[in-house]
Amino acid sequence: MAALPSHRVGAEAAGSYTLPAPYYVDPAIYELEQARIFGRGWAFAGLLSALAAPGSSLHCRVGGRSITVARDGGELRATNIESGAPAAVNDIGGLVMVSPDADATALTPRLDGLAEALRRWVPDLERLTFAARITSDFRANWKVMVDNSIECYHCPVAHPDFDGLLDLDSYRITVHDIHAVHVGRAGRPDNTAYGFAGDAAYDFASFWLWPNLLFGPFPGRCNLTVHQILPLGPERTREHFDFYFLDATPSPEEAAAVAYFRDVLRPQDVALVESVQRGLHSLAYRDGPLVIDPAGSYLSESNLHRFHRLILEALLA
Repeated sequence: MAALPSHRVGAEAAGSYTLPAPYYVDPAIYELEQARIFGRGWAFAGLLSALAAPGSSLHCRVGGRSITVARDGGELRATNIESGAPAAVNDIGGLVMVSPDADATALTPRLDGLAEALRRWVPDLERLTFAARITSDFRANWKVMVDNSIECYHCPVAHPDFDGLLDLDSYRITVHDIHAVHVGRAGRPDNTAYGFAGDAAYDFASFWLWPNLLFGPFPGRCNLTVHQILPLGPERTREHFDFYFLDATPSPEEAAAVAYFRDVLRPQDVALVESVQRGLHSLAYRDGPLVIDPAGSYLSESNLHRFHRLILEALLA
């Protein structure tokens, strides 16, 4: 495309605005994203612990290409299945990340302590195993989905059970270069979302990694959730929400958590993001100012600002 649509996304979060509607609906923008973001970027393949057994491998699709990862001696090797060409692979604190571009910009130098933070919040990561997946399709642009997932300004209204599952007053957001950290204390064990044993509860953490990956523990026994937001078209998105527990068969408490996400939280988000997407087509729609709390509370949209800046940087590269 000749030029990007005009915008008011400023260099600083304070005083900045959201991306305007064309960035969420224009097929030309979507095609440019496929080439300049997903064709060059990184995606989650699986946990490093899944490669412990001889002959084990991981498989994923990124940038329209199928990638397999296996151990070669003591090193990880990633390969493009269709062409046999090498792909890039990186271990981030036990999460295996791959890129179809063998010369992709290295992740580690830009992550500013992310691997250490993940290990601090999920100290038993290497003991976890895949237990469940929730897959949802949305009639919305993938960026609407990410926007919704990296702020909690909407949580008390859209997700009322969060006020109890999490202590929202303790929720804090720290934004880095290509990732952000959202953390908060666990709420009441007898909350209305799902119950958990208070004396063995993980607190809440959600790590966002550019462009479309979120992961971290929710309150309860040792766990990790991995949230992948996968573009299918300008206004279609698929979401995989994976659960890793100590056992492949969830405990009753863990099964209740999966049921809450599947039957309550995801339907709430489907209704929310699809409503936002419809609104983006309205002639009355205008981009709006971001809510920025310098203290980084759950009300702050500072993570959105960084996400939108990275979108623009990638599209202009």
